[in-house]
Amino acid sequence: MKDFRPAGKGRVYKSGDLVQYNPDDTFRFIGRKDTQVKLRGQRIELGEVEFRLRQCLPAVHNVVAEVITPSGSNANAVLVAFVHLAMTSDGSKTLFLAPTEELRAISLAAQTELRGMVPGYMVPGLFIPLGHIPRTTSGKIDRRQLRDRASSLPRTEFDLFMATRGPTEKPFAELEKRLQAILVSVTDLSIDEMGVKNNIFHLGADSITAMKMVTAARKRGISISVADIFSHPTIHDLAEFHNTRIPQHRAVSSGSNVSSVVPGSVFGFTNQGSFIQSIDCADLPFNTQDIYDALPASQGQEDQLIRGTFYFMLDFDRPIDCDRLEKACGGLVQRHTIFRTVFIPTKKDSREAPMLGALITRVTLVQGSDDRTTLILRISHAQYDGMSISIMWRDLVDLYEGRQLPDPIEYSTHVQKWLAAGTSQAYEFWWALLDASSMTYITDKHLAEKDASLSSLVYIESTIALPDPPHGITMATLIKAAWSLVLTELTGDRDVVFGQTTSGRSSTNSDAENLVGLCINAIPVRVQYNPDWTLLDLLRHVQNQHGESLPFESVELRDIVSRSTPWPQGTRFGSIVTHQNIDVDKPFSLGGTQPSMRVFHQHKPPSHVSISTYPRGHELLIELGASNQVLMLLQSTTPADIYSLILFST
Repeated sequence: MKDFRPAGKGRVYKSGDLVQYNPDDTFRFIGRKDTQVKLRGQRIELGEVEFRLRQCLPAVHNVVAEVITPSGSNANAVLVAFVHLAMTSDGSKTLFLAPTEELRAISLAAQTELRGMVPGYMVPGLFIPLGHIPRTTSGKIDRRQLRDRASSLPRTEFDLFMATRGPTEKPFAELEKRLQAILVSVTDLSIDEMGVKNNIFHLGADSITAMKMVTAARKRGISISVADIFSHPTIHDLAEFHNTRIPQHRAVSSGSNVSSVVPGSVFGFTNQGSFIQSIDCADLPFNTQDIYDALPASQGQEDQLIRGTFYFMLDFDRPIDCDRLEKACGGLVQRHTIFRTVFIPTKKDSREAPMLGALITRVTLVQGSDDRTTLILRISHAQYDGMSISIMWRDLVDLYEGRQLPDPIEYSTHVQKWLAAGTSQAYEFWWALLDASSMTYITDKHLAEKDASLSSLVYIESTIALPDPPHGITMATLIKAAWSLVLTELTGDRDVVFGQTTSGRSSTNSDAENLVGLCINAIPVRVQYNPDWTLLDLLRHVQNQHGESLPFESVELRDIVSRSTPWPQGTRFGSIVTHQNIDVDKPFSLGGTQPSMRVFHQHKPPSHVSISTYPRGHELLIELGASNQVLMLLQSTTPADIYSLILFST
């Protein structure tokens, strides 16, 4: 303080004002210390938000930023801008004015400009026009009155002030009404909240929501795809697209009633005898006459077989009817053919896998002396994916309770549609996307593969506050965009290619959300940075590419490499991003008790770096996995680099 008061000592009044010292020895007022708040774990200086808003709103007379929690039991806090525009500064006694299209346009433009200036969590989601600024008796802005009045608004009225949402427009056409009812049935939205011209991704939908919509629509005779929803994200546009497109050929039935199955028919065999003669049956754990079908393993299944098996352990701390549980487990294995599957090698196979030629699935019940029971299920990740887990436990509960179950979805129907995915149109798409590109590796490719085979798998994880993507942008898009920034930072390359995990269910099965089996696939993502891009441009680029690739998500990397690129045969991903937006650990009840679940696995590390993210309430778990040798080569990179870029991207 001597630099400011060189003459001597004296009392100093601490005002609580926050200022920034500029290089020209001037000060810029930022705001008040008592206006610092936290939103989803992020500290926000409301004065800084207000300063930036004044820059973006030239017609502003005054502006107040506050964090508001709207009415409703499941409501989340949101950053709100109370705007007193010059055009409304007429001394009106009305506090909140009705939203207008003019104000909505101004607010949307301000949001877009703000995203290029500050992190996403500092961009208000709502803009409420004020007739006047309320004041306290001391002349200060009455922030409490603004908070209380905004929080007490009905949710439908509150949402009208969103910059990206206007009044909810009612459906007019019959198809619009049916699509609206379908969307309401697969989300927590009400009909009043879902207008026909509202972007469903602005309302929190994601690819899983879209897939549920597809299944529900097809049950009602409406044929749409996940890619259609991404391309036409409003009910109005989706209905219009459905009515004007060229009728598609009927898809192969997804039911389980497959007649006259000839084992090995997909390989060209016309009878069971010729197929059996083509394989080595000497050590197989079953009678060859019991073979139901023979199908090729996917690239993902081959990789998972090499990496080992998983053990799911359900611990029951209360007495359970073990006879009923054992019978239910038998019914589960009988119900889903993937659990009765044996993977056998062919003459072209050069890699070794521990369970080739053996029945992988094994169920064990362990009863303790203290009425505790543990159910142990051994399976390979080649037999299931994340969506399969909840179906598996749901069916186990229903079988234990003796409920009647509908016919299961045959995994073979998924395989048949997956085999048909390699169309000329698909290879042309991947050729156009990957032309003049190369796979991005953080470390030397050959060194990474060599070290991975000799070392162990290591995971580094951390939890951050759940980011808030811009409206219309999914969380998966945000994660992929952030990882592309990490790769650019690590490699110095502004044209990067990496893998993303897709459900594999969007394009191959009309009822795929009820299918048990490994459907996921890893497909390429390419980001070529344009120097004129904003962060929002990057996010839109990544999301648009995802929507365009969905019809071709079942094409495997090895086929893409051989048919759509000049890359060397055997090219593998350097890194793969997975956003798991389903809760695979969701608890369930069985026999009047809720078992706790543990998972153990014998896993060989992959050659690629894996980046996995998992929403957990208001937090996001981020997991970085690779062999310990590969992670040692990444000493300059910490998970914090990824986390900070994810936050920066919002």
